[in-house]
Amino acid sequence: LDAWERQLQWTSYNSPSSIDQIRSGWNGFPSDIERRAGACETGSAEVTSRNLDQRFYLPDNILVKADRATMGKSLEVRSPFLDKELVEFANQLPQPLARGKVLLKSMLKRSAVPFIAKRPKQGFAVPVSYWLRNELKDWAYDRLDGLSNLGLDAGGISILWSEHQNGTRDRWREIWSLVVLSEWHSRWGSPSADQ
Repeated sequence: LDAWERQLQWTSYNSPSSIDQIRSGWNGFPSDIERRAGACETGSAEVTSRNLDQRFYLPDNILVKADRATMGKSLEVRSPFLDKELVEFANQLPQPLARGKVLLKSMLKRSAVPFIAKRPKQGFAVPVSYWLRNELKDWAYDRLDGLSNLGLDAGGISILWSEHQNGTRDRWREIWSLVVLSEWHSRWGSPSADQ
């Protein structure tokens, strides 16, 4: 796979193989995605990934979510590491310095809070995987029933569900995207008589 294809799979909820499993006729990424993402290709997987993150993942995903979440609570949030000059500087760094926050950690070690440089990465993940095996299990399963009406393979969906429930594979991303599709379709997908 090209670097841009690997990056899209990393940041997507569904990989081409899982799409193959639930939908026949999958022919890869749509040509507009391939064209836009292919334009970020540099020959270096790390630089291509950075370019994709800066052009698509940050503005179309992470920053949008942060903006909506904070605006909903009347908060103003700033992303200090996205200052234009700082991003331009970071983009010019040689790969050994750009990888793994080397410069930032080096600066923190000499600051008033050196212990922060040694802390492990800490995310803000919602435990959807756990919920789909527990609190949301019945609700989610009910949503998956009937997706075959949308041209999705019920057998493939059943395999994803079974793999997740028995712990063979963590399929929460695929299942969650199908649940969201089902919810969307139940609300917007079937035109009513007055539409």
